[in-house]
Amino acid sequence: MKLLIEQWHTEISAIIQSHYPAFEIPLTDYSLTGWNYAGKAMAHKAFYNLELAEKNKDTFKEVVAHELAHCWELQEGYETGVFERGHGKSWKTKMIALGYSPETTHNFSKIGVVKTFIYKCKCCTREKGERTHNKAKKFKLKTGREFYTCKKCRGKVKYTGIYHE
Repeated sequence: MKLLIEQWHTEISAIIQSHYPAFEIPLTDYSLTGWNYAGKAMAHKAFYNLELAEKNKDTFKEVVAHELAHCWELQEGYETGVFERGHGKSWKTKMIALGYSPETTHNFSKIGVVKTFIYKCKCCTREKGERTHNKAKKFKLKTGREFYTCKKCRGKVKYTGIYHE
């Protein structure tokens, strides 16, 4: 799988260099583990989760493009002094230039998920993993407020008390 990721990494980096010749191809790192992140990016280093890559071979190239778009964004930001954090308009434009949909989450087969916790807001229901649930629980105990706000209805996302194993 590493060879395939390296191939995609090189191929997508070449596309970036055609748009931004100053782009320096980032190093690859395969130290991400667990199920929370498929990839992570710094200006000159892209991290990939081999466990998720193995389980999601058909769609993992999109993760490589996603992380390299972040590297491109950061390198360009260091040059110009203009930074747009996260998945803003500039990052989305870069993803489109690479030929990918600017999605910020992926529906991967996850590894290591033992429990999922059901959360609801005014308009929808969603599942959260154990780590996210524990983070939300600690936040509520500490502050008395809900951890999440729905992007669609802007309502509070609350735990229903239901979980699946």
